[in-house]
Amino acid sequence: MQIPEDQFGNTSKISSFYEAVSVSKKLGYAARYQELAKKIKEQVPDAEISDEVGRKGSFEVKINGKLIFSKIETSGFPFSEDIVEAVKKIKDGGSCEKIIRNKKICILQ
Repeated sequence: MQIPEDQFGNTSKISSFYEAVSVSKKLGYAARYQELAKKIKEQVPDAEISDEVGRKGSFEVKINGKLIFSKIETSGFPFSEDIVEAVKKIKDGGSCEKIIRNKKICILQ
């Protein structure tokens, strides 16, 4: 079941799946969320993905309620392939450690 998009083009839930992937993001990170959700769905089509607006500067990924990535902790965004691999591991009955590898943020002034 797909829920209609909000004004930012986000959907609250996509499909149904026993492994829930949740991304908390700041409003300005909608495109990053959509890109990550798309890559997860390409590899794990039955994944349930939801988003929520998180605290300022956050981009956090949880699988089944367990925090596996935090931009606030790492000062960067996740590599989508790391998140996809974590979802696959958990889907296959495994576990995953918190992901710390990240794309550092570069701000030009």
